[in-house]
Amino acid sequence: MSDRDATLDLPDDELRALFEGALALAQREIEAAQTGPIYSQPPSAERFERLLDGSRGLPESGESVAVLLDACGALLEAGRRTSPAFFGYVLSPASPVGIAADLLASAANQNVTAWRSSPAATEVERLVLRWLGELCKKHRGACPITLDYTGQEARALLQFGEAWRIDPADSLIQALRDQFGRENVFLQYR
Repeated sequence: MSDRDATLDLPDDELRALFEGALALAQREIEAAQTGPIYSQPPSAERFERLLDGSRGLPESGESVAVLLDACGALLEAGRRTSPAFFGYVLSPASPVGIAADLLASAANQNVTAWRSSPAATEVERLVLRWLGELCKKHRGACPITLDYTGQEARALLQFGEAWRIDPADSLIQALRDQFGRENVFLQYR
């Protein structure tokens, strides 16, 4: 077994090809979510079994970047894309800024457990929460806030207390969408 077979490190040209190919696939998915259709053919277990070749054993050596990207592209196309017009349940299309942020967060490889282990990521989270607080204080009212928080290492559904109730004016909803992404802010009537 060569050194290359035993590592996930890639030579510079292969690494560049991997990132360029992944970017192209991400752009294709964003465009497809905006223009449709939701899927080219209805998803089926048989199709995924063929694409993943589920009967093959653990590979002894890695695939080329081109083969890997082709397989990823086929899987993405075989899946179900999101759409801004889909209201069956809450499923919003990917945000281009969120995709880029996920890439950078993955590259930083930080576990956001505490400031000591990941000061940059912790400070970004604190800043975003402070921005949320500042926006909400300007629009006090009777409507409760629920935050579906997803961080690097945790996920929580938070029901804010009485002091955080807001008036869900259009200006607040738009400010929240501008700050946190249109797909991340919802107003639910009960």
